[in-house]
Amino acid sequence: MRITSGMMINNALFNLTKNKKLVDTLNTQLATTKKIQRPSEDPIIAIRALRLRSTYNEVQQYLEKNIPDARAWMTTTQEAIDSVNEVLVEISGYCNQGVNDYNTVAERQTLVASLKELRNQIYADGDADYAGRTVFTGYKTDSTLTFQEDEPDTDYTINETFDFKDVL
Repeated sequence: MRITSGMMINNALFNLTKNKKLVDTLNTQLATTKKIQRPSEDPIIAIRALRLRSTYNEVQQYLEKNIPDARAWMTTTQEAIDSVNEVLVEISGYCNQGVNDYNTVAERQTLVASLKELRNQIYADGDADYAGRTVFTGYKTDSTLTFQEDEPDTDYTINETFDFKDVL
C-alpha cells in the first residue's frame, strides 16, 4: 500500500487534534476537580458519584448528630444509675442503723423519714429523661417510669394471706 504525504499530514493533524482535546479535557478536570461535567459524558461515573455523595451525607449525619446524641443518652443513663446506686448505699446504711436496739422511737421515725426521702429520690432518678424522652421506660419514651398521680378507681393494695406453714 502506498502512503502519500497528504495521508501522513492528515494523520498527524488528526493525532494533534485528538491530543489537544485530551489535554483540554484533562485541564478542565483539573480546574473543576470533577471527572465529568455532564452525566451524559459517563453515566456509570455519574451513578457512582451520586451513590458516593449519598453515602457521604449518611456518614456525616451519623458523625454529627447520631453519635453525640447516643453519647448524651448514655451519659444521662449512667448518671441516673450512679445516683440510684449511691442512694441504695445510703438506704443500706440507714437500714443497718435502724436495726440497732439502742435507737429511740424518735430516732427511728427520723430514719423512716430519711428512707422516704431516699425512696422519692430513686423515683426521680427512675424518671430521668433526655430530650423529652424518658430513659428507663423501654419503647414507651413518652411516659414516665413511676406513676405521677393516682389513677381513679385503681386499687394498688396486695391482699395475700399466708401462714407459718406456707413459709416453710
